[in-house]
Amino acid sequence: MPELTESELHAQIAGLQARIAQLEQAAQAQRSSELRLLKEVAERERADAALRDSEERMRLAQQVAHIGTFEWNIQTGVTRWTPELEAMYGLAPGTFAGTREAWEQLVHPDEIAEAHRRAQLALDTGIFDWEWRIVCPDGTLRWLAGRASLFRDEAGNPLRLLGVNIDITQRKLAEQELHKSHDRLEKRVSERTAALTRSEHELREQTRMLQSILDSMADGVVVADRQGNFLLFNPAGERMLGLGATEGGPSEWSQTYGLFQLDGRTVYPAEQLPLAQAMRGEVVRNLEVLVRSAKAAADVIISVNAGPLLDDAGEIRGGVAVFRDVTEARRAQTALAESKMRLQTVVDNTPIVLWSVNQDGIITLSEGKALENLGLRPGEIVGQSAFEINSDDPQVLRQLRRALAGEELEDVSHVRGQHFQYHYVPIRADDGTILGANGVATDVTSRIRAEQALEQEQHVLRQMLELEDRERKLVANEIHDGFVQYVVGAHMRLDAVRERLAAGEEVPEGAMDTALKLLRKGIVEARRLISGLRPMIIDEVGLIGAIEHLIADRDFCQGVTVRFTHRMQRERLNPLLEATLLRIVQEAMTNIKRHSGSGRAEIQMTQDGDRLLLEIEDWGCGFNPASIPPARFGLRSIQERARLFGGNAKITSSKGAGTQIVVSVPMDAVSAEAPATETAVTHTAAI
Repeated sequence: MPELTESELHAQIAGLQARIAQLEQAAQAQRSSELRLLKEVAERERADAALRDSEERMRLAQQVAHIGTFEWNIQTGVTRWTPELEAMYGLAPGTFAGTREAWEQLVHPDEIAEAHRRAQLALDTGIFDWEWRIVCPDGTLRWLAGRASLFRDEAGNPLRLLGVNIDITQRKLAEQELHKSHDRLEKRVSERTAALTRSEHELREQTRMLQSILDSMADGVVVADRQGNFLLFNPAGERMLGLGATEGGPSEWSQTYGLFQLDGRTVYPAEQLPLAQAMRGEVVRNLEVLVRSAKAAADVIISVNAGPLLDDAGEIRGGVAVFRDVTEARRAQTALAESKMRLQTVVDNTPIVLWSVNQDGIITLSEGKALENLGLRPGEIVGQSAFEINSDDPQVLRQLRRALAGEELEDVSHVRGQHFQYHYVPIRADDGTILGANGVATDVTSRIRAEQALEQEQHVLRQMLELEDRERKLVANEIHDGFVQYVVGAHMRLDAVRERLAAGEEVPEGAMDTALKLLRKGIVEARRLISGLRPMIIDEVGLIGAIEHLIADRDFCQGVTVRFTHRMQRERLNPLLEATLLRIVQEAMTNIKRHSGSGRAEIQMTQDGDRLLLEIEDWGCGFNPASIPPARFGLRSIQERARLFGGNAKITSSKGAGTQIVVSVPMDAVSAEAPATETAVTHTAAI
């Protein structure tokens, strides 16, 4: 290698130095680029971590609040669902196909037409707000509420539809239950949604979506920091409280918003307000507060759920309160309670039985005061089969089957010795399916017995009137054939005597005697008739003397020897009772004389404690009481006369064994007119 000159050597060194300088500049530039890249990577990692954290909090919030979100890209037709929304539809995470057709397959068939209309309405108006039914893959029926907003591009063309679905199945079931039985509607909704996006643009979109959700919510949402400064106050909350966010702290909230306890007089203590408790880290569930706003015409009752607002480290940063208007639900609850109280009062004090059975005939309700009449307690037969309980009553079984077949009917049945009027009403589902039957059974035993007693009374009254009419006819005939004949004969005799005397002729011997004889017979006949109607002697000497006079009458007791004994502590009785007992004796003796063939009879009248006993007995041919025809009213009249005084008459007889009549009347039907010592007297009349 040739040796370099000094100048050439200096030139090569200068070139090497320049090259080294260039390499150092390139290395410096590369280091700067690497530093910028490292910084960008670090910023990106921090942004990704913040986004992941935001998305995680959002998912947790959605899980807690039972909210699922969706995004429908109208231009591509692709729909993205969050896992919470997929779970709401009964799908496994990531299994939703992402098309409108896949969504419509989950919508209830009856809602498809409305779903198309609502989707088109959202494209036209920019708002989607609807409640609909879905059918999950496992057949479960659910109700969802959806709210969404439409976003357009700069040209005004629909770009995407962002919104939320809320599972409102429980609320719908509660509303349906309230419609049927006026139960309290209570549904808690506690929602907190936060949205962060990977970029500032996405973050703004998430923020707008969250604001859209809060603005569309029917429940009020208020968020405050630890100092009581409001961070969030949605429109629903402002409407319910009558005022939005204010500058005043927690100590002024009760006065500012008109917050009272439910008595309407006590201002709610500031430290006990739900949001104030949440700011201290406490959780409040379903606390009711009365709001008396100057802007509202009437008070409003809100149900509040509140809890602390925590940061990533679990430190309390404030409080969140979610509340809803439960005024109507509270009124419905109060009305339902009053209705239940009134119904229970009716059930507890009316002779009815309220019952329900399912479609298999199993008793699900058994209440009512009339259960006592059946020897049952309320609820005792719940769970048992109505078909088995009434297996011995074909009529009840027929009516029950008709009710379970969908027929509403009424009937009267005899159950366990009681009469019940049944009203059967089938229970139907919304689609008309028979679910069972309700019924009201009213105990009408007293009414039916009263009707039967009235009918019997009317029958007896008709018979007694017929008997009285026959007796009047008989008396009229006896007066005409006896008394009147004697009087007419005497009248004719006396007229003949008067005419002879007027003509100056002699009166035949014995003419006046014949007339007087006829008049005497007329007088005797008149007294006999009067005695048959009501012996005058009964007013003079009382019942005992009247009976003695009756059995002493040879014509009345012809052919019968009567033994009369009495043991009484009273000589005189109530006049009506005396006449009734004498009639009974007359009727009994008439039957003995006409039908028994007995030559002797015995009458006993005694006072036994608080009852008066009259016994009449003969030893004649006897008879079968059941064989007496209805037209023969004699024995029946004895029983009815005794019953009119609260007593009874027992008639015992059989063929060849004679007849015994025992009449018993209470002493409260006896009135003493004159005290007397106890007597034991026997009278015997033999003809």
